[in-house]
Amino acid sequence: MARPRIVSDQEILDAARRLFLERGPHVPTKVIAEAVGLSQPALFKRFGTKERLMLDSLLPRDLPFLPLVEAGPDAREAKVQLIEIGLEVSRFFDRMLPCLMTLRAASEQTVAQMFMEMKQPPPLRTKDALVGWLTRAHARGLVHAPDPEALASAFLGGLQAGAFHAHLTTTPRTEDRLRAAVTSLVNTLHRGMQPRRDEKE
Repeated sequence: MARPRIVSDQEILDAARRLFLERGPHVPTKVIAEAVGLSQPALFKRFGTKERLMLDSLLPRDLPFLPLVEAGPDAREAKVQLIEIGLEVSRFFDRMLPCLMTLRAASEQTVAQMFMEMKQPPPLRTKDALVGWLTRAHARGLVHAPDPEALASAFLGGLQAGAFHAHLTTTPRTEDRLRAAVTSLVNTLHRGMQPRRDEKE
């Protein structure tokens, strides 16, 4: 007799995310359990409640672009590096926005409140990392950024707006469109960030 396949927590979370995004927050947990070959009681034994399953499957836990931001800047032109960062952050926003909208539709608790219950909410970690990048770039004369927090907010706000527009119009962004949008945003911001002559000397 064949032994039953052991289903990992990650497989359950992946299936739950897919079903929540495809069918909405009210998809029955029985459907999720059946999708991975578990019984409903076995599913609840792993995650406790449907709300816990939703949070674990839809909330961002890792920020894949963070090492890139925290390691920089390097010696390359600042504009090139900011486009690289912007692309990575935008890809993350494109993946996560549908998840956050699904969570918001499921609960009266706002996404912001969910984030604030975390030790280090992802939006704050992202902004702090970018502020650090701009501060270091300013100190090295790569950019003129006397107010790195304002610049970080403007940059992230522009990236978020692009992801939000794509989500609302249900038009997936191709890689070419994504690159064009990020490049345009960086070029616009960079005009005001070019190092002053006395900062280069």
